Amino acid sequence: IKVIYAYGEADPDGEDPYYHGIDNRGTKSLYLLDPPLGEIPDDPSIKEWIVSREMVIPEVDTTYWCSIQKTPVVDVTNHIIGYKPYVKPGNEKHVHHLLLYACNIPDELVDVFNSWAEHDGVLCYGPDHPQEWYLCRSILIAWAVGGEVR
Repeated sequence: IKVIYAYGEADPDGEDPYYHGIDNRGTKSLYLLDPPLGEIPDDPSIKEWIVSREMVIPEVDTTYWCSIQKTPVVDVTNHIIGYKPYVKPGNEKHVHHLLLYACNIPDELVDVFNSWAEHDGVLCYGPDHPQEWYLCRSILIAWAVGGEVR
């Protein structure tokens, strides 16, 4: 839900509030229906995987950016117990949602995908978007503005 807020510098004396000014107002996307999520325990067996790419945002209204990320190699079953977006401070206004897909890669394309994991990415669905990337169709994680994360 999009919440619109404004606040003044002082409490009103009567029934009419004071004007809040141009700096004391704004909007915030919030998820108000569920209770807050618990904290992830401080446990040394819990591993963190941080995915980060530098990119220049094109000067267009909307950009969908795709990149291939190679997951850490593990030798036992692992479970995702939480996630949160890492957005560089100052860039929050440019990020609306993030999706993490799993790829079903045939053995003959593993080396190709490994090389793309070193690439910064491309415009999704653009002319440079490799056809093989359409093998990545199972959504593992979805986040949008205002979404709670753990």
